[in-house]
Amino acid sequence: MSRAADELGITQSAVSHQVRQLERMLEIDLFIRSGRNIRLSPAGAKLLVTVQKSFEAISTTLLTVNEDLVHGELRIATAPGFTYLWLAKRLPEFLEKFPGLVFRRSALPTDSNELGPSVDVAVSYGGNQFTGRRVVLLAQLSFYPVCAPHLVPSDREFLPEDLRLKR
Repeated sequence: MSRAADELGITQSAVSHQVRQLERMLEIDLFIRSGRNIRLSPAGAKLLVTVQKSFEAISTTLLTVNEDLVHGELRIATAPGFTYLWLAKRLPEFLEKFPGLVFRRSALPTDSNELGPSVDVAVSYGGNQFTGRRVVLLAQLSFYPVCAPHLVPSDREFLPEDLRLKR
């Protein structure tokens, strides 16, 4: 129930209340409760299969309805690493779903926070505050330095300064 609440953005008690209300309305137990543990009942498992198929059918239908509505040009600015490591793998499937969409990619500006009017969406690393644009943080990343054991000097203590590039 907690994971469902997190996904829906509501409280766990609200999910529990809605499930109980659904069970009363259907006059069947969807879950078997044992203390703090909960699992699907046989009836709940049967209903789950049908509900999942129904949601998939609705989703597919909405995509076909929306295909006609999604057309034009999408202009996106990204860093080369993002394009290569993430976007390129997903782009063919996206464009297949929306054949009326023309995709244009450009490189992010490296020396300013100006995107210009020819960019609809930008994905960047760091704290860019693109002037005149709404900025949304997609993920907070943490990096930790690592080092192969054979590179660590064995004759003395290994210090963070030892990780600096030597020029």
